[in-house]
Amino acid sequence: MVTKNKVKMKVPIFTGALGSTEIARANWEHFAVGAAISGVSLVCGENVCGIDPKLELDSKGKVKHAPDMVRRVESYRKYHEGYGDILVQMNVEDTKFGVARVCYR
Repeated sequence: MVTKNKVKMKVPIFTGALGSTEIARANWEHFAVGAAISGVSLVCGENVCGIDPKLELDSKGKVKHAPDMVRRVESYRKYHEGYGDILVQMNVEDTKFGVARVCYR
């Protein structure tokens, strides 16, 4: 098997998936900064866009703007030092909404 996208990590650790809970939303920056500076991968869990009260969908029902997802990705990337990565777990609704397009713009 050939791996195309290798992720260098300081320590081979992934966080648990922190998704649509209030605890994850309210404490995201702590998780993101800690994971980024530690060089481990952070997993953003399911349905983050689905619970975002400021979610905007386009005429086809796809995510146009998801402020909370953008905040989560950017808060990790701000402190990212080349080790680890942010991963986004998606469920059926996330796939239907086109969440991946928002995360990787």
